[in-house]
Amino acid sequence: MCGCFWEKTTGSEGFFNDSYEVYGASWTPTFLAHFKKARGYDLENYIRELADSGNNDSTREIVARLKSDYRETMDELLLENFTQNWTKWAHNLKSLTKNQSHGSPGNLLDLYGAVDIPETEIFGSSYFPIVGLRRDSGDIRNVDPDPIMSKFASSAANTGGKTLISSETFTWLTEHFKTSFSQCKPEVEQLFLSGINHIFYHGTTNSPSNIPWHWMVILCLGRNESK
Repeated sequence: MCGCFWEKTTGSEGFFNDSYEVYGASWTPTFLAHFKKARGYDLENYIRELADSGNNDSTREIVARLKSDYRETMDELLLENFTQNWTKWAHNLKSLTKNQSHGSPGNLLDLYGAVDIPETEIFGSSYFPIVGLRRDSGDIRNVDPDPIMSKFASSAANTGGKTLISSETFTWLTEHFKTSFSQCKPEVEQLFLSGINHIFYHGTTNSPSNIPWHWMVILCLGRNESK
């Protein structure tokens, strides 16, 4: 995508990177060279130990050190080679970056802090002790949403002086067409209490101005306004 806009002004207010879902990705061609430069030794000599479970007393300490160094290197590559470069690239195009850093194999505070608008996400319906509030068993996911996840985004924004902290708020709240406003309200209030101040129904928030009913309506309560 970036190549399409290289050295051009886009007229776009910003670029959005959705939640990190690069499942199974644990390597990159430059990993070994970066590891040796950053950690001071050659990981190729310890590949067998890196894959070890660490349950053996004789290797536990070295395996823990290797995995710590591996994860620190992965974090640096994601932060320095992608996130910081992406934000710099966007700024050169007079645009902003918005990123959902959760799920990333790195320091979430650093990754959220490297973009202009940190964005969190609600991963399902929360339990609220509100009489009469509907919460269908079929809509309860196998995770329990925790406000602390949203505070990673707001903490990074507050320490970095960023004014907008956004949220993909209702995508996973219920099945499509089943979400009521009464279910949305307490979720939004919980986000406000977590320091979030920029609410979106779904992370993909743009609709062409000449299309009154956008295809993303399937994820929403109703009309997806472009403005």
